[in-house]
Amino acid sequence: MKVNTALMVILSGFSIVLLYHGLTLPARVLIICILTLSSLTLFEYVWNIDLGIDNWVYTSTPLGTETDWLGRTSFLAAVVSILLSAGMLLLSLKKYTVAQLLAFISFTLMYASLLGNFYTFSGLFSKTLYTSIRFNVALTLLLWSVAVLLYEPKGGWMALIHQRFSNRNSFKYILCYFFFTVPVVVAAYLFILEGTQFSKASGILIILMVVAIFSIPIMHQLLIRLKNLEQHLKKTNKKLTIALNASGLGVWDMNLLSGVVTQSEKIAEMFGHSFTEKTSAKMFMKQVYAEDWRHIKQAFKAVYKMQPLDTEIRISLPEMPVQWIHVCGEAEYDDTGNPVRVFGTMKNITSRKEKERQKDEFVSTVSHELKTPITSI
Repeated sequence: MKVNTALMVILSGFSIVLLYHGLTLPARVLIICILTLSSLTLFEYVWNIDLGIDNWVYTSTPLGTETDWLGRTSFLAAVVSILLSAGMLLLSLKKYTVAQLLAFISFTLMYASLLGNFYTFSGLFSKTLYTSIRFNVALTLLLWSVAVLLYEPKGGWMALIHQRFSNRNSFKYILCYFFFTVPVVVAAYLFILEGTQFSKASGILIILMVVAIFSIPIMHQLLIRLKNLEQHLKKTNKKLTIALNASGLGVWDMNLLSGVVTQSEKIAEMFGHSFTEKTSAKMFMKQVYAEDWRHIKQAFKAVYKMQPLDTEIRISLPEMPVQWIHVCGEAEYDDTGNPVRVFGTMKNITSRKEKERQKDEFVSTVSHELKTPITSI
């Protein structure tokens, strides 16, 4: 890799990091430096002059009879650098569509160059004067193109592609991606193991590195999807919690094998406990009126008959009147049909029970006063 090419790649890396962290101004300064250097290099090729920029960083002499200066970026690399630096400048201006188009053109050129290096069928990698685009340069510029393409996957036409594939089987998306990467991996195998002096172990290690590099876009998309899924689950859980609290319901989950109960904060509040996510069934049974234990036993017998659990119990709380709790739930069974887990909801129905009691007292009083049975009311 020529010195100026390496310099532009390094500056591009810093620029992307600065853009990612919102430091737009210093990023634009570096991008303009890359754009200027690559444009001057292209100007040297077009007008066949030497501006002296090839030796800014590294002073060299011609190799043999050639005038191939060590510091000068190749013609194609200069063109691609102009496209990518212009694309990065557009990224800083949030012009994602055009930026991604320039990056895609660069990606196509570098992909062809990379395959050309392996299969020797493209003039894009020709090692003649000023036109060479070697393997390491092609791979580096290809990764630079991918970085610009994926910088903002939710903007530009990348967003359209993402939306199109997000509603379909992810297998199709991965298949299309590997349609482009497999030729590179196969070519790397042929080139490294058969066309070089690398040992077999070293060749396999290099191939694994190539595969890892080309897996970055897939990993990037997977991480985005996992992050979106995590955010969606958090929002859903928050909505569910709000709905449960508004309805006065508490959620419980009991492992019948261990007796461990997982409870929500609402249930801990009902029973007057300090909230701990895990507790034991014995903690609840201590507060249940002894007369209501039979209701619980009958409810769990129904579970063993593959019927839903549904019962009402009374519990005692310090310095408070009797509290009525409505318990309902469903069971999860093993392969033999035995319940291993019961989960459901609880709700404090004390106010409803109090109204029912007042109604019964009122009916009883009126019936007594009128000496007429009006229980049917």
